[in-house]
Amino acid sequence: VVGSGMAYLWVLGLIFALLTWLVLLQDHRGGNPTAPRRFRVNPEGIETDGTFLRKDDIHNLRIRNKFAGGVEIVYDANQGIPTGVTMGLAGRRALAEVAYRVEVEAAGKAYVLAAGLDEVTAKGVATEIGKALNLAMPT
Repeated sequence: VVGSGMAYLWVLGLIFALLTWLVLLQDHRGGNPTAPRRFRVNPEGIETDGTFLRKDDIHNLRIRNKFAGGVEIVYDANQGIPTGVTMGLAGRRALAEVAYRVEVEAAGKAYVLAAGLDEVTAKGVATEIGKALNLAMPT
C-alpha cells in the first residue's frame, strides 16, 4: 500500500483501528458504574443524589441487568460459528456477571442506587433496602 502511491490509506486504517479500539473499550453497562454512589435509607424513605424519596412515593425496588438473558445461536455445520461471534458472546457473558444494578422507582422516575454489582451483591443491597423500608423484597 505504501509503495503503490496510496500511502494515505494507512492513515485511514490507523484512524479506523483507533476508533474501533475506543468503541471496544467503552463500558456498555450504562451510566458510570465506577462513580461512587451514596444513598441513605431510613423508615421514611431514601435519600440519593440530594433527592429524598418518600416511602409512600416509592413504587418499585428492583434489580436490573440489561445484559442478562439467554442468547440463541443457530449452528450451521457447513459454516460453523465465526470466532467474532463466539468472542462477543463470551464478552457479553463476562460483562453480564457484573452489570447488575439496584434501582428504585418513585414518582414515575427510576433512580439508580448502586450499579456495577454482581448478582449476589445486588440482591443483598436490595434486601437490606427493603428491610429498612419494610417493603416486599424484589425477585
